[in-house]
Amino acid sequence: MHVRPAEPADAEAIARVHVQSHREAYTGLVSAVALKRRTIDDRIQVWRSATTDSQISVAVALDGADNVIGFASTCPSRDSPPVRDTELQSLYVLQRWYGSGAGQSLLDAVLGDRPASLWVLAANPRARAFYVRNGFSTDGVEQEHPGFGNALIVRMVR
Repeated sequence: MHVRPAEPADAEAIARVHVQSHREAYTGLVSAVALKRRTIDDRIQVWRSATTDSQISVAVALDGADNVIGFASTCPSRDSPPVRDTELQSLYVLQRWYGSGAGQSLLDAVLGDRPASLWVLAANPRARAFYVRNGFSTDGVEQEHPGFGNALIVRMVR
């Protein structure tokens, strides 16, 4: 497994991992209807745009055959007012790669040890524990995520 900056040509592979990892991580935690609404075609457009946006940093993790098995991205904070300048916008790894170090390598690639904020599903203890190990803590701010059927998300900062 290795990590490199994402390129526009990676958009379809990132989209496939995005949709699959959502289903693997969130089934039973968010609305099934919300998960079905996320399509690869929609995600391709998102990732094509993100990989060409100079304000967004995207990295991909690749297996030994150069297949995308995870990705991470940062962007300027979308919070108003921002609690940190940078937001970890996404970090997803296919379930069969959990525990491989891919998530840590992706986080290190896009963020390093810089201060940042992120939003995480409140009902996802695995992800929350990962972020705590990396110096993040909840700051008491939470909201419903309309894209996930109004599931509760919490903000974490470091």
